[in-house]
Amino acid sequence: MLIALSIDELLFYEDGDDLNLDLYVICFVVLGVVNFVVHVLQYFFFAVAGENLTLRIRRSLFKAILKMPVFFFDKEENRSGALVTMLESQASAVKNASGPVLGTSLQSLSSLLFGLILAFIFSWRMSLVLLALAPFFIIGGAAETAYYQGSSSDDIVKAYEQAGSLVSESIGNVRTIYSFSCQDFLTNLYFEKLEV
Repeated sequence: MLIALSIDELLFYEDGDDLNLDLYVICFVVLGVVNFVVHVLQYFFFAVAGENLTLRIRRSLFKAILKMPVFFFDKEENRSGALVTMLESQASAVKNASGPVLGTSLQSLSSLLFGLILAFIFSWRMSLVLLALAPFFIIGGAAETAYYQGSSSDDIVKAYEQAGSLVSESIGNVRTIYSFSCQDFLTNLYFEKLEV
């Protein structure tokens, strides 16, 4: 809006008119400083909220793991390394979804809504044309995301859990591994588990 007003002032300037460039420069500087401060505060507070949420989830998950019956730990997928990796990866996934990413998503959504309101105020016909094209933009964005994402995240998490379990058990039994000279075998097995 401010940009439109300043361009309008410059385009339709006549020699006898009073040009308010100083006012526009001050407005842009103030807008830039306010934008910087708000972005820093937004990132900081959403990061703190994400860290606190992650900490609570890790504590709750750890309590739940400790309350499981003994036969739960006998299963292959519930070995100590897999549980530690799952504890880390699941909590980190929540942090990634709720921290600064959430703040950026809310900011983008509010910008979109504000932009739509302004678009309908200034040119409702053009706004309707762009809204008609919006599904094509959304489908294209979803296809691009699916292309770049590659394999599913569940496969990656499972592979990391298996690799973490192998590392945890290997470190816990390092004397046995050295006595049987299994370092190369376990290294290759670790690399195989990481290939998704």
